[in-house]
Formats: sequence, C-alpha cells, structure tokens
Amino acid sequence: MGRVFFNTRKNMHSLAAAYQCLDSDSGKVFVLNGAAGAEITLPTVANTSEGWNARFIVGTAFATTDWTIVASAAVIKGGINELTDTVGPSTAGATNLHLELAADVIGDYYDLVFDGTSYWLSGQSAADGAITYS
Repeated sequence: MGRVFFNTRKNMHSLAAAYQCLDSDSGKVFVLNGAAGAEITLPTVANTSEGWNARFIVGTAFATTDWTIVASAAVIKGGINELTDTVGPSTAGATNLHLELAADVIGDYYDLVFDGTSYWLSGQSAADGAITYS
C-alpha cells in the first residue's frame, strides 16, 4: 500500500508595506518585516467567511512607526499574554490593534479567528505594552 502524505506546510507571507487581507488569505501566517510599520486591513464582516484566521508575527523590529491591524468596525475581541506581566491587555470590542514601536520583540505573535461576527484575538508578546487597542 502506498504512503499518504499531507501538506503540513504553513502558507507564509512576508509584509513590508500596507496590505489588504482577502477572504482567500485565511490560514496564512504574515511575517511583519518592515522596519517602518504599515496598516494591515482585515476583510470586512460582510466579505469574509466564518473560520477565517491568520497569524501575524513580528519578524523585524519596528524602527520608525507602529504596525496597525484594522477592522471595519469594533469587532476585534480578546487579548494576549505578556511574558513580563501577569495580566495582558484585552478588549471587548476594538477597531484597531496597534503593535507598538519600541515594545515589539521579534517573535511576538497575534492570532485572529473570525466567528461570523467578531475577530477573536489571542497571542503573546515578550514585553509589556506591545499592543494597544482603539
């Protein structure tokens, strides 16, 4: 009997500038590789499907500006762990995630999963204050 192989590779995408996420980007791992942060826009609630998900990893320290992950409304909920603090920041409804200049650490990551109504956030940062919400 022949061997069965499954594709277990992650779909990686390096970002160095602004990006508009598409519904077809579900499952991607975005590595933030721009020293100057930019805006990443999530698919609108009307233009994405339940189960959409993505991971955002800090790949290059931000030297000049924050990276910002933007939703079309205050539909981002959840929070992250901070390795330097017992309580990480959370939100009950934000439109923007600001990945903070000078608080970022290479390897910090942020996961978003869409349930049909909200984007649920989880992740981890090595330093305190690496993410803020608005």
